[in-house]
Amino acid sequence: MTATRTSPGYFLLHLLWLGLLLGFSSKPFAAEDYSTWPHFMDLNFDTSPDGANISSPVLDFPVLVRLKAADFAFAEARGNGHDIRFATPGGTHLAFEIERYDSTKKIAEIWVRVDVVKANFKGAFARMYWGGDTASASSPGAVFSKSNGFSNVWHMGGNSTTPRLSAVTGSADLDPKNYNGDESTDGIMGRADSLGGCSSSSTCEYLQTYQNYDSLNVGFTYSLWVNPTSVEDFARFMDFGNGPAQSILILGRRSLSEDIYFEAFNNSSLGGYSTSGGILLNEWQYFDVTISGKLAKLYKNGSLLRTDTLNDTLSGLRWKYNYIGKSNWDGNAYYKGKVDEPIVARVARSGDWIKLCYANQKADQNLVSFTVPMGCSQSFSIPKDTTVLEGSVFNLEAKADCAVSYSWGVKSGPAVRIFDQEIKILTTIAPRIAKDTFIVYQFSAQFSDSTRTKVVTVSVKESIPDPIFTLSDDFIWDGNDSAVVQATVSNLAAIQASTQPKLNYTWTLTGSAVDTVLNNNSLLLKAPRDNGNIVVKVCIDNRGPSVCKSMNITLEVPVLRLRKAAKLHGNHNPKEYDAGGRRVRGKLFQLGLIVPGP
Repeated sequence: MTATRTSPGYFLLHLLWLGLLLGFSSKPFAAEDYSTWPHFMDLNFDTSPDGANISSPVLDFPVLVRLKAADFAFAEARGNGHDIRFATPGGTHLAFEIERYDSTKKIAEIWVRVDVVKANFKGAFARMYWGGDTASASSPGAVFSKSNGFSNVWHMGGNSTTPRLSAVTGSADLDPKNYNGDESTDGIMGRADSLGGCSSSSTCEYLQTYQNYDSLNVGFTYSLWVNPTSVEDFARFMDFGNGPAQSILILGRRSLSEDIYFEAFNNSSLGGYSTSGGILLNEWQYFDVTISGKLAKLYKNGSLLRTDTLNDTLSGLRWKYNYIGKSNWDGNAYYKGKVDEPIVARVARSGDWIKLCYANQKADQNLVSFTVPMGCSQSFSIPKDTTVLEGSVFNLEAKADCAVSYSWGVKSGPAVRIFDQEIKILTTIAPRIAKDTFIVYQFSAQFSDSTRTKVVTVSVKESIPDPIFTLSDDFIWDGNDSAVVQATVSNLAAIQASTQPKLNYTWTLTGSAVDTVLNNNSLLLKAPRDNGNIVVKVCIDNRGPSVCKSMNITLEVPVLRLRKAAKLHGNHNPKEYDAGGRRVRGKLFQLGLIVPGP
């Protein structure tokens, strides 16, 4: 019993089909990162005169990709093909539908929707990946969509009671009628239906769709592959309409001749024509008919056979008797032979679209070829975001197999210096920080087909105390005794218990000249050579931000001591000092030293 669109069996079959083809993935299709998948190969177009030979670009085209053992390592993929994916050379994901995948026989047919097929082009158009996610992303409705003009796309083959499901979401399927179980056979692509004609009046085999087709008057294309096995009087490849001579379209054999015949009716004939010698027996051939307004065109094997002007445009009436292999006229014979991939579109496809279909779908197709990488499986990945402590050493390990070049850099955060950028494993030290912060590292790799970039965020946590200290108060010094400036670190114990226990002291003196002796956290001052002011500054760090403080010393040194200091340092210029013993001219004296602490 045939399952109709209104029977419970039909809905169960439809759900089963969707479950098998679409699958359910734990990760959204758009979020999958194919660059980490272990296997891939490039798919190439040839639309030059040596290949499909099209003269203008074709947009949103469903490309048939046939896989055979010679081209594809079936053992590397899942047995059901659910781990197969496609993307452009730039990484944009492409919608696809798996029509058939047989890992035992090592054969598969997959339809891939390509945004544009360029004219006179040779080169890669997509990359096929496998070995990653296990849930199928096959999506018939995304490849054959109503938005792209498709009304029905029927992949043939199956048991005698199973509808030939339409790949177009929400469209009617194709129901087998009077099938006896031997109809499913090998087709030009995947499986096909083999119609046996009539063995008696009650067992004539044909197919019927209950699609209404109420909008084909704005544009129309019908295409299919046929392989007739006998000459049958007025046998139909298509007979869609509302009954004999009423709103109807016919494509089939002209009487008992070899002529391919097309006619349109709108209660009366709008025009019919045939082309001699069009139909051959026991051979696959591809027919298309298009209507745009009143202009009708008939094609065979991608070539235009004839162009005619109809008397009127097609009616916008709904059709209800739509057959493949059967006529709306009772006296006409049933078709006998194979049928594959019938398609109805609500637009008139271009000549280049039709030529491309034939070049792509014929047995010795010359549109698609494969380039399998030799000795290198491309991959690209970086580690997940991580958290580290300031001052700690950590590694960031990236993968860029097959890349021509690669490099690390800092995209945002503290300007950490990277001494060797062109490495895959970056070893670096988390910088000293005043508070918790983030560093965004960027890894880029140049492959033969594209440049890929990813970022990883490193959260740096503050864990090492910065020095907290006091400096001696300002004072007045007469130079009689040595003076000491002391830096007292109040959190010394905490610093020494951290991973950065070593303190660095940088002392700077500006103003009057004076002898100094450094001793870790103190500065000894002696033998001043001038009156005036001294500014003492010390900066302390433990490989983090420097903490600085300053203090002032006012020199009030007796004249005799100044003269003694001058003689001691070899200064005998009397013009150096005035009558009061003060220096007339002198030089700025600075001391900049780094003294390691405990």
